[in-house]
Amino acid sequence: MHAEPSPQLAPGGPARVTTGTRILSAAAVAWGALLLFLAVVFPVETDENGNNQYSLVHVNGYGVLWLAGLPLAAAMVVWLLLHARVGPAARRRARGVAWILSVSVLAAAVAGFVTFIIGLYVVPMGMALVGAW
Repeated sequence: MHAEPSPQLAPGGPARVTTGTRILSAAAVAWGALLLFLAVVFPVETDENGNNQYSLVHVNGYGVLWLAGLPLAAAMVVWLLLHARVGPAARRRARGVAWILSVSVLAAAVAGFVTFIIGLYVVPMGMALVGAW
């Protein structure tokens, strides 16, 4: 009897994920989660008197969390795409999409660094995602 290949492990077997890819992609996700947490608790703005400091959420409301969560969402998608157990053709497409997302996060972080200082905090995540290749 000839067994049919599992659809999850299509011809070509599972994607080979290196240790570096695992570490860097997981670090990017962890960094994104940390940024989201810091948007809630880390004081970044000072009042007029210079006495009190407030977090992004305190100053701008919880609506700012979707913006702080975008890099985390991108990192999670990249992690999933890099760890996908699919056939060779789908793996190439998944890695292509992951590459585009990784470079986009890094480019947005650099642009954010030039225009707003907040981009400085996203640059390490973009570098980790690009480095996961």
